[in-house]
Amino acid sequence: MGLQKIFEKSENTAVAVMFGLFIVSHFGVLYLFTTV
Repeated sequence: MGLQKIFEKSENTAVAVMFGLFIVSHFGVLYLFTTV
């Protein structure tokens, strides 16, 4: 039970990190295109 909850939490964290990286890279590309 406890192990499953930890696994679910780590899975959610991984998804959040991937989503955050996607947003950061997306805005980074937009920033590059606007400055250049």
